[in-house]
Amino acid sequence: MNHRRPSAAYISNNIINQLSENFSSDEGCRILSNIVSDECKVLQDIKKLLEKRISFDEQYAKNLQDLTTHANRITWPVNTNSITPVCREIFLQWSQLATTINSNTEQFRKTVLDDLLKGFIEQKNDSKKFLDDEKRRYDGERRKAQRDVADAEKRYLDEAKSYVAKNNELTKLQNNARKNDDSRLKNLKDVVIEKRGNVYRAHNDYVLKIREYNFIDKEYIQKVRNLLIYHDESQSITNKSWQSLLEAMINYLSYKHSESTATMESLRRMISSLDPRHFYDEMCRVHSNITQITTNPQVFNELLLQTSGLIKLKQNQFIGDSSTKQDLKQKIHTLTMGINEPIPKIINFAHDKQKLVK
Repeated sequence: MNHRRPSAAYISNNIINQLSENFSSDEGCRILSNIVSDECKVLQDIKKLLEKRISFDEQYAKNLQDLTTHANRITWPVNTNSITPVCREIFLQWSQLATTINSNTEQFRKTVLDDLLKGFIEQKNDSKKFLDDEKRRYDGERRKAQRDVADAEKRYLDEAKSYVAKNNELTKLQNNARKNDDSRLKNLKDVVIEKRGNVYRAHNDYVLKIREYNFIDKEYIQKVRNLLIYHDESQSITNKSWQSLLEAMINYLSYKHSESTATMESLRRMISSLDPRHFYDEMCRVHSNITQITTNPQVFNELLLQTSGLIKLKQNQFIGDSSTKQDLKQKIHTLTMGINEPIPKIINFAHDKQKLVK
């Protein structure tokens, strides 16, 4: 299903901030995911119990109908004629009760088991999947950015070593040059210039990858917090189904136990007083010691500058010359595009809200 953040009318800033701060970590997201899994298991157990209860009621209705059928076969003596209609009316009530039970069980199965409860479980599973998938996607983006830095650093080191080797070869040739070495010197100088350009480009790429990673790393924390805010909001809406489910269970029970009006009313008051957000208060208190996620910025490896020995190269600064101008222009354009884009919000929740509260 699609996802968009709902109106602020649905949220309590204090609880949301507490939740997003306390659970903004791998461990926190895992706990929230497991909580939804546990809820799904509870709902499945309730569904099995209700199915069993309906089965019992249907069997009870069948037994009443069978008893009524046997009662209709009674042969009454003539001298009990005045009692006969009373007994038959009593037995008829059994049949009517069986009909009522069958009607209620059919309606309960359709509206509660096949609609409300089934949809509730699907919503819970969907919210868990969305939480897990988005967190996994954010983790993948950050890991990829980290790998890109490592790859750029390796390429930088390889290009620097290659440049140094050729430059040393050129220096040695210059120191021992003979008259017929001019062509070889020129060719080797061209190779050294090309190798130097490769180092410059590798340097720029390394600086870019570090900046990209540090931006993604910082964005990652905000994305996880946005995800937890969404999770809290969606659970707040979805958990309204708990009240609907419990009320349906009470209504189904009460039609057979009208004499327990006081008990039923007490249960209804308990249901109406339920607040799913109180659960988050307790959850935040229990797990308040979870280590929160923090940025883990990448730093420039100064050994790379020492390896190349090129004095124009500076830590965390792009190098520009004729060999890198176009490449650098494209890299800066790519970087500024990412920086200027706002941090994505979780979108398209309107469809969810209609589905959850209908």
